[in-house]
Amino acid sequence: MVVDRIRVLIKPFKNQRFGFRIRFGIEPIIGLIPVLGDQVTSLISAGLLYRSVQHRVPKIALVRMALNIFINATVGMVPFFGDIFVLLYKPNIRNYRILQRFAGQTSAVTSGDWLFVSILIGSTFFLIVVVTLLLIYATVSQFRWW
Repeated sequence: MVVDRIRVLIKPFKNQRFGFRIRFGIEPIIGLIPVLGDQVTSLISAGLLYRSVQHRVPKIALVRMALNIFINATVGMVPFFGDIFVLLYKPNIRNYRILQRFAGQTSAVTSGDWLFVSILIGSTFFLIVVVTLLLIYATVSQFRWW
């Protein structure tokens, strides 16, 4: 079910304006919603990370996937340029390809694997929240008049 949601995020739309093709999923569109859009797509991406544990993806590949989620969330928060970056970087396609490449390559999933991924997702989202709060603080401090 989570993999089907990821397919919706990465299912390509085609834009043939200006003489070139740009293929993108629904993620850049959701990302246009200020602040909240990037967090929503990151939560959906985290679902793919949990699903990857069920498919016995090695831990180093899970770290790469978490890094893609972190890059997507933090760079995507920057208005306009972040959305262009996400459109070109395509982090969910990268994570989906990692899942396809490494699925089933390790032994059975243990409780330690689940703990590792839970800590990985928790620390990733902690960093995303910290970066979000820093950006909000920096923005608000620029508009203080006192």
